[in-house]
Amino acid sequence: MREYELTPPKTEGSIRSIEIEPEITQLIRSHYRRQMKLNMKYRHEVEHDANFVFCRANGYDLTTIMERVGHDDPQTTLKIYTHVTKKMKKDASAKIKNLYENALSKFCEILVRFSGLLTTYDPHNH
Repeated sequence: MREYELTPPKTEGSIRSIEIEPEITQLIRSHYRRQMKLNMKYRHEVEHDANFVFCRANGYDLTTIMERVGHDDPQTTLKIYTHVTKKMKKDASAKIKNLYENALSKFCEILVRFSGLLTTYDPHNH
């Protein structure tokens, strides 16, 4: 989508009134209202998603989450936020994988150091 910047007119003569047909004015107003409704709906959805993620990340139970997002039925909450929980599961899997890789790497470092000590240790010299 193309972006526009609203700037002041270059000259005083650029400021003027023009006549627009009432039908065109109505179309513009109608379009503007639709855009506002869409923006409000999108903002509402984002707020709900953020609310849900915050609650889940902080260990809130389903009943508390339902109350925060305004749902009476647990199935509604679970259906709507399945996409969020799938992403959370994927993120959790990645974190666990990273944790195991780090732990395994450190364990291997310890083994290498330990095996180096074993090869340099001579019980006859002590």
